[in-house]
Amino acid sequence: MATTAQSWPNKSGIVVTDEESERLFNVNIRSIYIASKILIPEKRKDSPGSTVVIFSENAIRPGATQTWYNATKAGVSSATKSMAPKFARDQLRFNTYCPTSGNTPLLDKFAGIPNSPVPAETIKAKCEAIPIGRLVEPSDVANVAPFLADPASSIISGVEILVDGARCV
Repeated sequence: MATTAQSWPNKSGIVVTDEESERLFNVNIRSIYIASKILIPEKRKDSPGSTVVIFSENAIRPGATQTWYNATKAGVSSATKSMAPKFARDQLRFNTYCPTSGNTPLLDKFAGIPNSPVPAETIKAKCEAIPIGRLVEPSDVANVAPFLADPASSIISGVEILVDGARCV
């Protein structure tokens, strides 16, 4: 099973409205809670199994303008890590990976200019902020889940893999 969900207002601290904070927690935390409550009992019947949760580098490297988004992603990380030892004897594995923003249709939103072309200088600055020197591509992100879900990685549980070109180091 692989899960991903995200909701974020690009606002910090007390500027986030009650409605936005409720949506953040429902999409980013409650969705994982509900999925776990429903799926883990079923997965225990058919073990071994692997759950791969995709979340954001913001759990590890919080952005100043996304306080509550950062907090919800850190919560996803903590919950997933907590499930790894809890269900290890059932041969259920729980891992996470966190990409940085990359060359996806969301790049304009991450750049703060939704529904607009991303200027070349913005892309250049993003590439320079990633030590490996390029944006993360969708294939970089997509290739991690099959590795973590594969039986060949059956000893790997409770880890976070950064898909960020050494940005969070």
